Amino acid sequence: MMDTTLAARRAATFAAMLFAVALTMAACKKGGADAKAAESDLTAVTVGPENVAVVTMKKIETGPEMSGSLEPDREATIRAEVNGAVLQTLADQGTRVAAGTVLARLDDTGFRDAYLSAR
Repeated sequence: MMDTTLAARRAATFAAMLFAVALTMAACKKGGADAKAAESDLTAVTVGPENVAVVTMKKIETGPEMSGSLEPDREATIRAEVNGAVLQTLADQGTRVAAGTVLARLDDTGFRDAYLSAR
């Protein structure tokens, strides 16, 4: 009795495996048609030499290391000859300017008052 059930189980397992293999084969045949269609849609692309970069391994080298400070050839000290608040700066620090260029505008209300009262 046991031999009959064991044989029946083996036969059922074999039949199930055979069915699974048949399904897999059928699916592979369908996929083959899709793969051929997708393959025919592919087009060849030519890459020119200007779009190719050759990579090589090299040690990164830099120039000599230096330390120090930079100093200008000429330097000017600017000071106001009169008192007053700075209203506007007309040149940025480090900008080249010619002699006589207006660099800042001062508040002149104190000078005007003094001038008017002196008149």
